[in-house]
Amino acid sequence: MKVDAINTCGGVDVNKLRMCIIASIKNSMYNSIRILLKSKGKMKESPKIPLEKEECKTFAKWLEWEGVMFSHIANELYTNNWKIRGARMAMGVKTGVPDYVIVLPQGLLFIEMKRQKGSATSKTQKEWIAALNKIPNVQANVCKGASEAIELVQRILKLPR
Repeated sequence: MKVDAINTCGGVDVNKLRMCIIASIKNSMYNSIRILLKSKGKMKESPKIPLEKEECKTFAKWLEWEGVMFSHIANELYTNNWKIRGARMAMGVKTGVPDYVIVLPQGLLFIEMKRQKGSATSKTQKEWIAALNKIPNVQANVCKGASEAIELVQRILKLPR
């Protein structure tokens, strides 16, 4: 009976409470040490993977710089506004269409842009890419990041890298 009275306090397990307090202190100390090391330049930030929209902006700027005719296909159906979504669908917007159409001397190039890491190609995107690749003088690719898309266009146009 005495042991139970010592280890519990009002139905709370004192040992569990002690472990929670220790874990909280360790976590707080860990965060304080990280902040201190970062401020001293001893700890590097983990590199952040750019969002797809950032990759798209970089790629679009490069295409403009090179004078390549292109357009981003604004086929994103995601919106919180059902009226806008319905209007887009009524106009024929389809999911899965690649993000870019690029006019090249060799034909058309479609590019589906993805993040460098952490993104997947959907079933409908794969279907569109397969269908487009069956058309003569049309090429469709998935590129993980702006640098991969730029390298693809450079390779097709035989531009210096």
